[in-house]
Amino acid sequence: MIPVFFEEKEDVSIQLCVNYRKLNNVTRKNAYPVPP
Repeated sequence: MIPVFFEEKEDVSIQLCVNYRKLNNVTRKNAYPVPP
């Protein structure tokens, strides 16, 4: 499960914040490099 929360900014607007660290840790890396 990915942690998601809302952060209130100085101008009182709301920003969605997502922590992708756990998802990045379990994502398979590319076996072959992507050509430029």
